[in-house]
Amino acid sequence: MTDPLGQPSPHTPPPQISRATGLLWLTLVVGVLMSIINWRQNMANGRLVFDLVLLVLVFGLFALLIWKIGQGRNWARIVFLLLFGFGSVSSCVLAYGRFHRSPGTGIVSLVDSVVWLYVVWLLFVSPGKKWFRSQQQ
Repeated sequence: MTDPLGQPSPHTPPPQISRATGLLWLTLVVGVLMSIINWRQNMANGRLVFDLVLLVLVFGLFALLIWKIGQGRNWARIVFLLLFGFGSVSSCVLAYGRFHRSPGTGIVSLVDSVVWLYVVWLLFVSPGKKWFRSQQQ
């Protein structure tokens, strides 16, 4: 959205934020697809209903977080950073098992982690950082 003089609206996110949210939506779709692909292996534990509800909740909360990041909510950016930090630690621990079970899944997980690192960079350096600060005022 632009004003009559052609200047972008202060509520319009810079291209870096649009790129970051687009990448996050892409990782969400890939996560859903990977869950579907690995459905039989993941459901072998016999907790079908619990695991299905957990997946829906996790993907739903992640979608809400992406939406709020796109709206300029600083709390969503901070929550994403925390999730990235905790997820990075667990990803390092689980990486060997993923590659051992399925090299394709391991590669997708590795690419996903790199994309998330790039998204964190886009969200926390200027102009993204400045845009989130301007949304608080």
